[in-house]
Amino acid sequence: MNASSEPAPFVQVFSPTGAPIVGTLERVFGVAYCNFEAAETGFTATYVGETKLHWDGQQSVTKIGQLVFVDENGNEWLERELIISPPARPSND
Repeated sequence: MNASSEPAPFVQVFSPTGAPIVGTLERVFGVAYCNFEAAETGFTATYVGETKLHWDGQQSVTKIGQLVFVDENGNEWLERELIISPPARPSND
């Protein structure tokens, strides 16, 4: 909160192409369950269609020390590349 105890105004954030930013790129680890079959060189693993995700280990992706953001088209952008629109001012109607 600022000195007047009012919440900071929301701003819109855009990619350099003008597409709105929708969030950060995240890394989530998980375990993909497999069946194993004997093979000449040891074994083969076949994915059985289920992955248990470890949400508590979710991490924001960074590159060169900056968060990576994703626009509505799925394109990735570094924080320094983003364009912030000024907060909207209330009209005096």
